[in-house]
Amino acid sequence: MRKIYLLLAAVALAVSSCQKDADSGGKSPTEPPGTIPADFDWKTIQGVSVTVAAPVAEGGTPAYSVIRVYASPILSEENVVARGVATAAAPFSTAVSIPAGARNLYVCADYPA
Repeated sequence: MRKIYLLLAAVALAVSSCQKDADSGGKSPTEPPGTIPADFDWKTIQGVSVTVAAPVAEGGTPAYSVIRVYASPILSEENVVARGVATAAAPFSTAVSIPAGARNLYVCADYPA
């Protein structure tokens, strides 16, 4: 008799723990979940062209300037995307790849000592 009560209790527990799925209102979705739109751009990087002229300092333009271009406002070596030299006669020009979400580039120019 005890086994029957235990069996009935287990069945009652199993039945009471079931939950009904939420009602979707009888509407079927237009696209299955996880569908990627046809116009989605899979690119994670973007190519940009950078040109930096030699900066003018007080008293004239230095012979050259070392240019560093960063993809982040944190000016550290791991964020440098390009570096080069600009003179009065030839600006620094290059093409770089940056993260697709980046909207700004940060330029730092160092003068010779």
